[in-house]
Amino acid sequence: MMGIRTAATVFGIAAITGVASAQQGSVGGVANFDWTTGAAADGVIVALDVQLSVPDIISIDSIDFDLRHVYLSDLHIALVSPGGDVFTLALGQGTVSLPAADPYLVEFGPFNGGFNGVDVGNVGGTELAAYSFVETGGGIWNQGGATEGGVRTPGAYDAISFPTGAFAAGDWRLVVLDVFPQFDGGGLGAYTINYTIPAPGAMALLGLGGLVATRRRR
Repeated sequence: MMGIRTAATVFGIAAITGVASAQQGSVGGVANFDWTTGAAADGVIVALDVQLSVPDIISIDSIDFDLRHVYLSDLHIALVSPGGDVFTLALGQGTVSLPAADPYLVEFGPFNGGFNGVDVGNVGGTELAAYSFVETGGGIWNQGGATEGGVRTPGAYDAISFPTGAFAAGDWRLVVLDVFPQFDGGGLGAYTINYTIPAPGAMALLGLGGLVATRRRR
C-alpha cells in the first residue's frame, strides 16, 4: 500500500507540474478625473495616487493609461514596488520638485521634452488617448531631451526606467502628477498594471499530490 501511495504522489505532482505555466494578470481601476487650467497655482495636481495589491510576479510587463493632455512632459508618472523599486514612466519638468515628505517623487530629473500628448475629448468619453509604458526597447523612444518633437499618438512608449526581475506580493503605488496644471489641463480615465504570474512550484503542489494518493488508496 505504501508503494501505491508513493507512486500516486509522484504521478500527481508530475501530472500537475507538466501543465502548469506562467500566466498573465492585471490590476487597475478607473479614475474619471479631470483637471483644468489654473486649478493649482502652486504648481502640482495629484491626478492619481493609489495603492494596488499585486501577487507574487515574475515581471511587470506594461502600465497602461487612458490620458488626455497637451504635454505629457508636464506629467510625472511613476509606479513603485512594495520594496521601493521605482518605475519612472514619464518625467516632469526638471525645475519642479515636490515636498521632501514624498520619498519617491522629490526629484523629477531632466525635462522630458517633445513627448507631447493629444488633447481631445473629456473624461468618460472615448477620445482619451491610450498610452502604454513598457520596458526600454519595447516601444517608441521616450528618453529626455527636447530634440524629439511632434505630437504623440496613442501607443506603446519606453519607460524612463523599468526595473526587471521577480517581485514579492504586496501593495504597489501608482502616481500621476501634473507639475504645470496652471498652463494645461488634462484628464485620466482607466489605468492598468499588467504582469506575469509564475507557475506553481512543485513544493506547493506536494499537498495536492498527496491528496490524490489518499483518495486512490481508499
